[in-house]
Amino acid sequence: MKIMISRAFAAVAGALTMMAFAASAAEMPSRAAITAKSASPVQFKASFAAASTTVALAAPVAEKSVSAATSGANQPLRIGSVRALPKAAALEKWMPVEDGFVTRAMASSEGAMGIRVRLDLSGVTAPIEVRAQGSDGRVELMRVDPAQRTEAWTPWTDGSEQAIEVFSTSPLDAGAVRIGAVVHFDESPFAKAAASCTISTSCSTNDLSLDAAMAERKKSTAKMTFVDGSGAFLCTGTLINTERFPSPFFMTAHHCIDNQQAAASLTTLWFYEDLSCGNSLPNPAAEQLTGGAELVMTNYNLDATLLKLNDLPPAGAVYSGWNNARLTASMPVFSISHPTGATSRWASGTFQDDDGRWEGAVQQFNVVRFNRGFIEGGSSGSGLYTLSGGSFQFRGTLLGHVDSASSPYSCTNLNADLVYGRFDIFEPQIRQYITFAGQAADDAPNRARDLFLSVVPDPNGLDRPLNERSDTVRLDNRRIDYVGDIDVYRIRVSATAWVSAWDESGQDTIGMILDSRGVPIAANDDWQVGEPYNFGITYLLTPGTYYLQVAHFEATGTGTYNLRLRADTVDTNYTALWWNANESGWGLNISHQGNTLFGTLYTYDANGNPAWYSMSSGAKQADGSYLGELVTSSGPGFSSTPWNPNAVTRTVVGNMRVSFTDPGHGTLTYNVGPAQVTKTITKIDFGGAQECSWDASNRSRSNNFTDLWWGGIAESGWGVNLAHQGGIIFATLFTYDASGQPRWFVMSAGRETGDATFSGALYRTRGPAFNAVPFTPITAADNTEVGTMTFNFTDGDTGTMTYTVNGVQVVKNIKRFEFGTVKPLCTQFQ
Repeated sequence: MKIMISRAFAAVAGALTMMAFAASAAEMPSRAAITAKSASPVQFKASFAAASTTVALAAPVAEKSVSAATSGANQPLRIGSVRALPKAAALEKWMPVEDGFVTRAMASSEGAMGIRVRLDLSGVTAPIEVRAQGSDGRVELMRVDPAQRTEAWTPWTDGSEQAIEVFSTSPLDAGAVRIGAVVHFDESPFAKAAASCTISTSCSTNDLSLDAAMAERKKSTAKMTFVDGSGAFLCTGTLINTERFPSPFFMTAHHCIDNQQAAASLTTLWFYEDLSCGNSLPNPAAEQLTGGAELVMTNYNLDATLLKLNDLPPAGAVYSGWNNARLTASMPVFSISHPTGATSRWASGTFQDDDGRWEGAVQQFNVVRFNRGFIEGGSSGSGLYTLSGGSFQFRGTLLGHVDSASSPYSCTNLNADLVYGRFDIFEPQIRQYITFAGQAADDAPNRARDLFLSVVPDPNGLDRPLNERSDTVRLDNRRIDYVGDIDVYRIRVSATAWVSAWDESGQDTIGMILDSRGVPIAANDDWQVGEPYNFGITYLLTPGTYYLQVAHFEATGTGTYNLRLRADTVDTNYTALWWNANESGWGLNISHQGNTLFGTLYTYDANGNPAWYSMSSGAKQADGSYLGELVTSSGPGFSSTPWNPNAVTRTVVGNMRVSFTDPGHGTLTYNVGPAQVTKTITKIDFGGAQECSWDASNRSRSNNFTDLWWGGIAESGWGVNLAHQGGIIFATLFTYDASGQPRWFVMSAGRETGDATFSGALYRTRGPAFNAVPFTPITAADNTEVGTMTFNFTDGDTGTMTYTVNGVQVVKNIKRFEFGTVKPLCTQFQ
């Protein structure tokens, strides 16, 4: 991933923004946990006898997890793999013990440094207790409420075997609890070696005030292990104080946990630090808290997730204070994390900027530089703090780091940007969940989860699948009602379609499409160049339920917006320059919009002169081909000023059909009067392969110019097709000679000569008649250089074309030609 950090601030605007936010800034002091510590270690309900159920897995083959060295700090640190059982193993025998019944199981995964086991709870209706023991002899306890989840991951235990005891106050049916999967940890979440330049929290900062604040805040920090998809991961999180104390709200990064299944699997390790500075032995008082968590709120754009632990934190933990004001330049900052899963480490530095831009996300981030200490994989989600009143206040969660231009971030190069989410933006979004104030008047839910179980009719009229509507859905005067408000809409598609969502208001909105779990899959801030800065997304969705999230870009922004939604069932986009490689000299430019092709064929007449024909409305047929009338045109000479579109005449000469066997191959069939022509065609790749998807915007933000361009309605009758690959543009200009006959010119290698500027030689070409059999490929002798051609693009949608033909210069303002609701958006790929 890549970051773009903007450090250019408008002083007045910045001051006004700070003043506006200062009015709503709030803070919360730290507070110690009140949990009573157990009098004795956890024990099994009865002496552990032979297990009634055994699951034994052989060593995995080629199942090595991604190591800290390759996973980096911009994503959760993977330390294990999920091994699903071909068939779930039932825990069948329930034995009576004091106060209830137990069943026993033994699970193992050969060669594992630790394991966790997934228990599937298909027939459990009342809370149960799960105890697990590994090779170190320690017994871990987890309480499970089946009303909250239908599966539970046992606590982490050391070694390759885990003894499991499940306790219920009443006997359960055989198979009510089953083992469905085992996590094989090939890297221990505990025995990790952080980089040499990390600094243990057992070591002094040489500042008494910082040492006192760190002593408190490290008791708010916990190492996280969790399961997501096929892997097990490590991150760091922070327990925060709220009005709802002692509710255990816990902050981490969105890129660590972004769905309820992962949250439910969470275990946290508290007080995991070195015994003393210089002694790397972990403190044996470290305590694992099991039971998972509830996903309260998560936001990809801020890389922030708020969890609520299902169990209270252990005695001695401290709920961190926080502050939701914006950070100010050069403010000292502090970090506590578990790099590579090691014991807790600290780092310190200064705040740089709160307008960091991370590629993909559409919100702003805090950027800091550390001059002492270090972060690594496993630090993700850890807190950024500032000192106030002798205590560290939480200010955001760690996303990752950005290497300097000269060398990677390392112990010998601390000159890198560290990127943190902005709590000043996220706190208003979670305020209704962490205070007693309740939710303000709102016209839409703030979270996808609030719509998961909803069975009432959708108040926005979105119950019918979006792709079963024939027009654009218009939802006017929707509202960002209050600071931090996020509006979420449920949308459904019944067949694979390109779904577009956008805003047509004057608000600066951001939007996001989420999957059926509420996990983001596409986000956007500014869809088009210039004001208003509305969001817009076009994305391919398969049948299912999805959610659309709309928010204000500004932290304090509110106001109305006009939401638009539509779905288009369209093919692969065939926009490209096509040819037959054995018959160089002619070609077919295709602009594909919606279910219509605009095809411009450049070839030669019976005398070998360049001639062109167009199919402006090739409609999709039942067999998947595209068919339309083929037209020849005559018009004013290419240099006519002013251009007279009324002088252009069009004559139907036949039909054209284009059919495709795959995205890169097809067949062209056309006739000009009685002359019938059939050609096999392929895409031309001259500067690297390219693909075109779909977009409902004007594509002004695109940096690829492949498309059909023209001079607007006042200059209709001529056009220029651009095929843009790498740093080269292949341009085919369709116009007329002095006698009004259709002629085309080609710039076959317009190279990038500046920022969005391309120039090259312009040629006129001669060749065999369009229906010549065989068609003899042209040679260099058939090309005549007649001048030059230059394109200067002001954005992805507009530009200027300048060309000369035999000394006659023509300058035209050009823009993309639009005729469909969804249009090509082309990109380069290797």
